[in-house]
Amino acid sequence: MGREPRPAARRLGGRRPRVRPVGTVSQAGVLDLVAGADQGLGGGAVVDLLGGTPATVADRYALASPAALVPAAGPVVCVHGDADTIVPLDQSQRYVAAAEAARGNARLRVVPGADHFAVIDPAQPAWTAVRAEVESLL
Repeated sequence: MGREPRPAARRLGGRRPRVRPVGTVSQAGVLDLVAGADQGLGGGAVVDLLGGTPATVADRYALASPAALVPAAGPVVCVHGDADTIVPLDQSQRYVAAAEAARGNARLRVVPGADHFAVIDPAQPAWTAVRAEVESLL
């Protein structure tokens, strides 16, 4: 007889993570995959990634969307530029609000004037904010 999997293992599709992160830094992330699919973010990248729409593969969205999994096991920092025209800032704002409502540890760092790619490019000044947030979790 097998042992009943822990709730976290069930949430991860039966797999137990081998690495347990101390925290997460989201860089202008699509944190609500349902909204991202509905908005057609990335030219339909969310639907392509999950192999269908929220209506056709709802179980995949429930397992993959960070917004559906709040609160996270550790602290989450969302770094997002206020000039991002690719992933709306409200993706990070709504995630942090949902995480806080679920008594999670999440916060938002808005980088003034940064576009979508500035927070992932080490050559851009916005990278300093990302690096500082990563270091704060260590």
